[in-house]
Amino acid sequence: MKQEEMRSLLDVSVEAVEYVQGVLARGEEDSAIAEIMDHLRRIAEALEAEYSGATGLLQKVYLYARNIQASIDELRCDPSLFTRIFSLEIRPFVLEMNRLWRLDADVLSDARQWRAHQQELMQSMTALHQAPRKNYPYEVSIILLAYNKLEYTKAAVESLFAHTDFSDGRVELITINNGSDDGTREYFERLPHTKKVNLKYNVLAINAHQYIVEGRYVVGFSNDIIATPHWLDHLLVAMESDARIACAVPTCNEGGISNNQGIPVPYPNTFEGVERMQAFAAAHNHLNPALWEDRCLLMPFLSIIRTDICRMGGSIPSIHVQNLWMTICLPSCAVQAGGSCFSRIPLCTILAA
Repeated sequence: MKQEEMRSLLDVSVEAVEYVQGVLARGEEDSAIAEIMDHLRRIAEALEAEYSGATGLLQKVYLYARNIQASIDELRCDPSLFTRIFSLEIRPFVLEMNRLWRLDADVLSDARQWRAHQQELMQSMTALHQAPRKNYPYEVSIILLAYNKLEYTKAAVESLFAHTDFSDGRVELITINNGSDDGTREYFERLPHTKKVNLKYNVLAINAHQYIVEGRYVVGFSNDIIATPHWLDHLLVAMESDARIACAVPTCNEGGISNNQGIPVPYPNTFEGVERMQAFAAAHNHLNPALWEDRCLLMPFLSIIRTDICRMGGSIPSIHVQNLWMTICLPSCAVQAGGSCFSRIPLCTILAA
């Protein structure tokens, strides 16, 4: 299929999902939606066939196309889930698939376009310094991403609910089952939160959540993390301490992290050591800005980032992932808090090439 034909199909897909989203937002009914879903599925089938065997970003296009079909099939089986599946899966998957395809076709293939987008990113990031503070429905959106390892996921979830205050409505939880086949999806379905994203096929370094978060800050919370008391409170204090801060990353036991972001601890990095870990955290996790630290390279096993930057990064093609490293392209400021360390970064955070 020619590139312009593919571009046209993607244009139609984006127009279709935005139309349906508008219908849902207005609380209307539209008999054309069923036909639109059929058309979207056929487009996804064409994209799957076109990019089967592709590598790089086009492999992600292929995987999103497969997940779009799976989500459409699921809502056909249970129409009562239409709003949830469409808003949290189909629309975000289509938008992210379109973004990645254009990144590959229009930017990465052309050195001049790449430089122009790099410059645009710098200018946009700099403009955020003068941008007015926006209002958000939530203060924080926590993204809990899981791919199998259900025993880890359960421990992560239990620690989140034990040490995160969801009662005042300032924090939302979004779970993403990224292609698990070990009961993770069923476990997430039993949790009390409302935003639940399911992918049938695993997508490495998924970024579709940028279209559904509603918090001022986005926390990426891996399913192999155990939260401790005050974990989020201290990260928020750091983020709010300086308007130039874009991102913060906490420390953990030195055996569980690289990049000199860990600290020596007296407990083993095992499930059997969790009780001792919690006691150690309670004794040492006291807010201490004197221990905050500037970094130009981060390992974001857990990170909190400004949503405006998260969305900007997702929409500008200079951001992609390799080995989960995060580097900075402007002068950095950083954070490490006493007991639990974290790093803060300026207004240009780029996931390393």
